[in-house]
Amino acid sequence: MDGIGTAQAVLAAFGVTAALVIFVRVVRSESDPFIARVMVLGLFAKLLGSVARYTFMAELYGGVGDYNRYFQEGTRLAGTIRGGSLPEQARQTGTPFVDFLSGVVYTVLPNQLWIGFAVFALLSFIGAVFFLKAFQLAVPDGHHRRFALLIFFLPTMVFWPSSLGKEAWLVFTLGIATYGAARSLRRARFGYVIALVGGAGVFVVRPHMAALLGLAFAGAFVLRFRDPDVQGHALAWLLGLMIVGLGAGYAASNFGDELPRDQTVEGSATEQVFAETTKRTSQGGSGFESRPVRSPVDFLHAAVTVPFRPFPMEAHNRQAQLASLEGLFLLGLLLMSLPRLRTLPRALLRRPFVAMAAAYSVGFIIAFSNVGNFGILVRQRAQLLPFLLVLLCLPLVRQVTSTEATERVRGEVQGVVPTSGQPVLVMLPPRTTETGAGTPSATGRPPPPPPPQG
Repeated sequence: MDGIGTAQAVLAAFGVTAALVIFVRVVRSESDPFIARVMVLGLFAKLLGSVARYTFMAELYGGVGDYNRYFQEGTRLAGTIRGGSLPEQARQTGTPFVDFLSGVVYTVLPNQLWIGFAVFALLSFIGAVFFLKAFQLAVPDGHHRRFALLIFFLPTMVFWPSSLGKEAWLVFTLGIATYGAARSLRRARFGYVIALVGGAGVFVVRPHMAALLGLAFAGAFVLRFRDPDVQGHALAWLLGLMIVGLGAGYAASNFGDELPRDQTVEGSATEQVFAETTKRTSQGGSGFESRPVRSPVDFLHAAVTVPFRPFPMEAHNRQAQLASLEGLFLLGLLLMSLPRLRTLPRALLRRPFVAMAAAYSVGFIIAFSNVGNFGILVRQRAQLLPFLLVLLCLPLVRQVTSTEATERVRGEVQGVVPTSGQPVLVMLPPRTTETGAGTPSATGRPPPPPPPQG
C-alpha cells in the first residue's frame, strides 16, 4: 500500500468537501421532497453498487478485467503527472484517455484499486443527477418521481457503471451533455457550453457515441424552430444549428478510424465495422447469433434484443439471470406505459428533447444490434436506459367522461378546481370580470334584463 502525501491529503479532503457541499445544495434545491430523498438513497445505492462490483469482479473473474489495466496504467502515469508532464495519453481517444483519467485520480489519491472504483462510481452518480435535471427541465409535466426511482435504482445503473472504466465516465459525460442540450432547447443560459463540455467528454472515450448524441441533438434542434418564440429569433436559431451540426459532423467524421473493421467483408466502412464487431462479440459463453438491422423487421428484433434480452430461458449463470429479471421488469414497465406512449407521436413534434431521446435510442439500438454477446449488451445498456426512460415517463393525458368534464367546468366557474392528480383534456370557459347583458353570471344563471329606460 502506497502512503499518501500531504499534498494528496489536502487535495482529497478539498475534493470530498466540495462534492458534499455541492450535493447538499442540489438536494436542498429540489422542490419535491420525495425526489430529494430518492437522490440521497441513490447515492448510498451507488456506493453499495461499487462495492458489489468490486467484490463481484474479484471473486467471479479472479481480479481479471479492463479495470486492472486502467489501475496499472493510472498508477504509472500518476508519477508523470506529479512531475509536471502531460502524458501522451491525454491527447488520445478511447482506452488511452481512460488510462490518463485514472492517472489523474491517482495523482491526488492513494494508489488503491477500490478508490478508483469509488471515484468513478461517484462520477456516474453525478451523471444520473444531470439526466434527472435534464428531464425535469425539458419535460416539466413528466413523471419525475418514476424517472428518479428508475435512474437511481435500476440494477444496470447501480451496478455496471460503478467501477474504474469507460461505462462510468460515459454515463457522467452523457448526463452533462444531455443537461446542456435540455438547457439549449429551453433557451436557458450556458446550455451550449455545458453540452459542448459533456459532448467532448464523450468524444474522447467513444467518438461514435458522441456522434450519435450530436446527430440526435441536431435533429431536435431542427424541430425547435416550430416554436413561435424561436421563429422570432431565426438568426440565433440558425447559428445554434450550425454549431450543433458542425459538432455532430466532426464527431461522425472522426469516429470511423477508432473502430476495428473486417477487411474481408466487401461493402462500406459501416458494414465492415459491423462485421468485425459481430465476429469479436459472438464469442464466449454469453454469445448468441446477432441480427444487425438491415430492414424494419430487423429493427423490431433489435428493439427487443438490445434493451431487454437475455430472457430467463437464455440465462445460464447467476449474473445473466439477474439481468433477465431486469429485462422482464422493463418489458412490464413498457406495457404499463402504453397509455403514456400514445402521446409519443405528438410529443416528438412538440417536445424537441423527447425527439432527441427517441432518436438517440433508435440509433443506439441500430448500432448495437450487431453485438452478439449478452454480457456486453447488459454492460453497455447504461448508456441507453436514461434516454429510454424519458419515453417511459412522459406525462399521462387521459380522456374524461362527460360527467367529469361537467364537474371540472363547474368547479372552475365556482373557483374550485378538483384535483385528480392527472392532467385532463378539458376546455375551460374563460373567466369574466364583468357581467353584462347576455353574459352568464358567477352563479351560472343569465343576468336579469336591464331596467326600462324613461
